[in-house]
Amino acid sequence: VVQLFVFGAVPFTILMSLFALLNPRPLLREWLLALPGLVFASMLTWLFTHTGLDATELYVAGMMLLMLFSAVTIQIRFGVAAILIAAMVVLFAVGIQVTHNEIPHFRRHLVTIDVVCAAYMLIANWRMHAQQQRGWAMGLRERLRRQDLFNRNQELDELVRRDALTGLANRRAYDAWLQNSWRQARGARATLGMVLVGVHRSQADNDVYAHPAGAASL
Repeated sequence: VVQLFVFGAVPFTILMSLFALLNPRPLLREWLLALPGLVFASMLTWLFTHTGLDATELYVAGMMLLMLFSAVTIQIRFGVAAILIAAMVVLFAVGIQVTHNEIPHFRRHLVTIDVVCAAYMLIANWRMHAQQQRGWAMGLRERLRRQDLFNRNQELDELVRRDALTGLANRRAYDAWLQNSWRQARGARATLGMVLVGVHRSQADNDVYAHPAGAASL
């Protein structure tokens, strides 16, 4: 029994986990994660029904733990979890009914308890999956809101750095450019040079041709 688990089920589980790490399609990845649980449940049922050992308590506990692991721990989608848990319930019912061991008279009660536990586990899986979807949607909405706020701030920053009449950079843009250039020059230990040009015709053009013509002459 130990060799069957160590050299059969465990390597299969490791192999499926490695395949899941290769980033396959989401549905395929979930089935790769779900199959080891089904394999363990099948092996546990086969051992319980063919070894002749009186291990009803261990079988019940083992199947419950496998269902809990498959429905909640590995966090697969509800559809995949429902199919997997249903298969485990069928395996459990078959194992309880066909075993040659001396099982107490409460066979049906064991199956009923198993079905009820499976239902609770699926409810937990559904709620967990729904909560994950809500969290993802809220996170996406928050990222979009931050991106929109960033874009609006960029637009406002561009507006306050441009003259509304000429569309040229204003004094605020000049101060920001000067500070950035000075910082870069100091960091690179380079020389910073500036050329100032005075446009004396702009006022005369404004007086003669009005402000739009004066702005166009710039």
